[in-house]
Amino acid sequence: MFQDSYQEFLIQIQTYNQENQFTTWQQLRTAIPKSDVTLQYKVGFAIGLYVRQLRGKIPGLWDSMDKTNLAFAEHRFELLDSDITDPSAHRAALSYLTEPFKPLGTVGTFLMLQADELTPLGRNAAWVGVLGV
Repeated sequence: MFQDSYQEFLIQIQTYNQENQFTTWQQLRTAIPKSDVTLQYKVGFAIGLYVRQLRGKIPGLWDSMDKTNLAFAEHRFELLDSDITDPSAHRAALSYLTEPFKPLGTVGTFLMLQADELTPLGRNAAWVGVLGV
């Protein structure tokens, strides 16, 4: 995901940076505010295949039995920072939108959530591990 989104950033920034005035994403979005939405949207296409491979499941976020990944309904790509001269400055975020859950409380380091639908086992509560609770 990192390499593909960075390569796409290098391609897409050329539209706004024909005179090579900007080297960083922050410089560009400050000088040309409309690039904030359009460039991020176009760069986000570069990770589409990776997101499709997830099949609607959030990687690394499991129920307490480590059997089921929490599902997501939508995702959002956000370009946080980048530099056309320094690939190590490239930072991006992938956020997931889930169906509504009702927080029921915490038990130790687990957050107990209630889904609107019943699980395949007929239960409607899911335990999801969280950090720093």
